[in-house]
Amino acid sequence: KPAKRLFNSLLNHSLVSSGFKQQCNTLISMQFQQHLQLNLLDM
Repeated sequence: KPAKRLFNSLLNHSLVSSGFKQQCNTLISMQFQQHLQLNLLDM
């Protein structure tokens, strides 16, 4: 029973971290796109 609880908590943690990574990637790509647009406007 404790092993199953540990497994579930690990599973939840990995789900959270993958969601967090996805959010970070989205933020980074958005910032990168804004940066590109600003550079194009400067040209």
